[in-house]
Amino acid sequence: MAEKELATPNGIVKKSNDLIRTRITVKTLEGSRILAHLVACIRTDDTTLEQAYTVNAQDLLSAVGGKDYKSIKATCRELASATAETEEPDPAGKHPIFRASIFFTDIEYKRGVISARFNPRMRPFLLGLQECFTAYNLTEYLALPSLYSQRLFEILKSFANVQSGEVVLPLADLHRFLNTPKSLQQNFKNFRLRVLEKAHQDITAKTSFRYQWEPVKVGRSVEKIRFIFDGAPKALPQKELDKAKTEKQRRLHTQRIIRASECARAKGGDCRTMDNVRIVCKVCRQEGICALQAQAAAPAAPTPSAPSRQAVHQERNLEKEQQAAQKAQAAPLLEAFAAKFPGESLQPWIRGKWMFLHSQGLAPLASDVPEDNTLDMSAFMNAFELKKNTQALQASEGASSLKQTVKKRLDKMADMAKQATKHQAN
Repeated sequence: MAEKELATPNGIVKKSNDLIRTRITVKTLEGSRILAHLVACIRTDDTTLEQAYTVNAQDLLSAVGGKDYKSIKATCRELASATAETEEPDPAGKHPIFRASIFFTDIEYKRGVISARFNPRMRPFLLGLQECFTAYNLTEYLALPSLYSQRLFEILKSFANVQSGEVVLPLADLHRFLNTPKSLQQNFKNFRLRVLEKAHQDITAKTSFRYQWEPVKVGRSVEKIRFIFDGAPKALPQKELDKAKTEKQRRLHTQRIIRASECARAKGGDCRTMDNVRIVCKVCRQEGICALQAQAAAPAAPTPSAPSRQAVHQERNLEKEQQAAQKAQAAPLLEAFAAKFPGESLQPWIRGKWMFLHSQGLAPLASDVPEDNTLDMSAFMNAFELKKNTQALQASEGASSLKQTVKKRLDKMADMAKQATKHQAN
């Protein structure tokens, strides 16, 4: 990477709301500060995001110098692999379109300066933003002492100008945005103390941004978090409470299905001993999970073995013998039919055509040829087939698809018969 002059941040971090309201895999405070500083350095006239932006490591990192080179390298390595995981609706599918994009294509640390190039796929989220974006003060952001405080600060800033003056976020979405570990996801008390209350204290003390928050409960469990930006909190609309209740029921049902599936798998589908939680056993019976597991565990029916080459050869020989026998039986009928056309030789192609019509039940016999016939064998066979198909068409009332198919065939044969008659006249 070519050596660059130090870029001076403009003091404002500007990002698309889609980038802010997503999961970002930066896990250290130092990495978050460097990322924000580099975003603030993006020039307003940059349209390609191809130039390298720089930051002085000693301005943002607590540990610089020769002995702390490993720490700086670890931070650069973290940023090099950091991603933003975005989701957008899929018009043609039931699940959102998931996309994970890295922030930087390369990062370099040299003599106290970190230089980085943004991934060009970040252009829609960082360049030319005219709507649906959030801008905040870099100094206030860098003053926040924890990663969760920084992330919650920019997430809430992206909702601060909503018309209602508040936003209600599902707890699951908030955990995804903040990239919290399982321990905090499973213990709301710790999440409240270490994240929500701590971030509120930090943001109130270190920035000019103000908000209030409260948990939204359904029964005894917290399902959502309500953030209020405009004045004192009002009563939560019943619509939001009903929505939270529905989402809780869906979430619990999904969890019970998972537990029932694990139980059925462990028992091999044998549900005679219902020793699980009562509601889990009820869901198992309603969804038929044990029955499905028993079917999956049952030994599969033996797959018939493929016929051997010798068997295939014998089958083909048998088919040939049957076809030869059928031709031998039909030969006298063909000879009698050909005798009605004195002066014409029985050409191979006429023989083949008659045999095909015979297999379809459409071949004319000697008794079908009138004494005053003027057509040759080929024309007569065409006219006879036309007659037979016309009778079949008339008998197929209501079978529209069959009528259309037969009619096309008849039209073609009628043209052939006309041409044959014209040829005979000439």
